[in-house]
Amino acid sequence: MKNIIITSLLILGSFFVKGYSQSPADDWWDVSCTVTTDKQIYTVGENVAITISLINTGPSTVMLGFPSACTFDYHIDYYYQLLQGMICADIYIEIELSPGEIYSQTYIHHPSQYTLSEGFHEIMGISQSWPSYDGYTTIQVTDQLPASQTLIIPAGWSGISSYLNPANPNLINLLASVAGHLLMVMNNTNSYSPPLGILPTEPWNSTSGYFINSCYALF
Repeated sequence: MKNIIITSLLILGSFFVKGYSQSPADDWWDVSCTVTTDKQIYTVGENVAITISLINTGPSTVMLGFPSACTFDYHIDYYYQLLQGMICADIYIEIELSPGEIYSQTYIHHPSQYTLSEGFHEIMGISQSWPSYDGYTTIQVTDQLPASQTLIIPAGWSGISSYLNPANPNLINLLASVAGHLLMVMNNTNSYSPPLGILPTEPWNSTSGYFINSCYALF
């Protein structure tokens, strides 16, 4: 992101919305909006962290204009809308996105604002820019606490497996708390080694066993 310019709006009697691209207008369509959450399965009454991002997927620089400090908004299940929990100031923000660049913000949805009942919920993120963009994601809410399993890993090579399907099966996230002591975890099709810079190509497979090598015992 090359620059952010903030100026006051001093226009009386009308609301001025300015938006343009440094490239032809067609380049506006090369910006996509994505919505992600910190995980996909929650329990009733749990906070949900929602990240909304604008990504320049095109080959040219794009300039987006936001008419106020509320750059994003979100709806849950179409009928409930909540701003960012702040008073939106009457300022104008210009954001310049280079090709591949991302502008994002994260908001916390608290149960006191709107309780998510058991079941599936769709979250729609909306950019308040001109032009505007939106994206979607779906989360699951359950009234049961997620199951857990503790693995004891000795120093050196050993084997691990689990009967659970993690809410976030990405190996990097799953092993983040022990990554500093982890030398290698692998099965027949997938490997992950933080010190060697080997990244996993597949998520955790609950039907597979893994070889693991740690420099310290992990409890």
